[in-house]
Amino acid sequence: MKGTSVRERGDAALRALPRDERIRALRGRMAAIGVAGVQTSIAAEQPALAGIIPVPEALSGLLPGGGLARRTMACMNECPTLVVHLLVHAARHGETVGVVGWPELCFAEMSEYEDVFARVVCVPDPGIEPLSVAATLSEGLDLVFCYLPQKEVTPSRARPLLGKLRRGTASIIVVGAEVSNPAVRLRATVRGFHGVGRGTGRIQTVELSVEVSARGLRNTATMHVGEPVRRAEMSLLRVV
Repeated sequence: MKGTSVRERGDAALRALPRDERIRALRGRMAAIGVAGVQTSIAAEQPALAGIIPVPEALSGLLPGGGLARRTMACMNECPTLVVHLLVHAARHGETVGVVGWPELCFAEMSEYEDVFARVVCVPDPGIEPLSVAATLSEGLDLVFCYLPQKEVTPSRARPLLGKLRRGTASIIVVGAEVSNPAVRLRATVRGFHGVGRGTGRIQTVELSVEVSARGLRNTATMHVGEPVRRAEMSLLRVV
């Protein structure tokens, strides 16, 4: 006789909770595995229903389905500018985002948008198992960044994470680590900065070169993060 496991019933009950109660339940789970210092401020709103996490327009044409698919794991190199840009874009579109293990990440871009702060969960010190913390958050959030610089996520380490992902509604992006068989690989490099002249101006826009690899496709594009670049102001301070 087949039946529903206690674990599956618990996950279904978790997903049925209002968002603020779901976050409190996740904090309890993380406390049970010894994670402290979780910083949260989540507004209780209806969860997004789409099967794709929205991304900036410059990236949407590069990704399968036009965004980050839920219940999948992606990876990218360490590019804080793109991470914060993705985070802000997702949060402004109603998604709840988690950042695991990156205390140095600068959220200055978020300061313009008060509503964004209410949708971010930060775990700056996840302990010795950041992937376990990311997996726990994936059961109740929409997008989770897990910072693992110079690490390797082997199939055996990824298996429990993928199991929780399939039961939840999130997409996880592992940053800085080598990941076996991710759904998508993102690689971004800073090409230069706009808005700075000889002894004058300020950085208004960061220009990125982005490469996306997935099954059967490989796309590249240039994207600008910050203020729109006017054609008359196309001077570029290049990174060398």
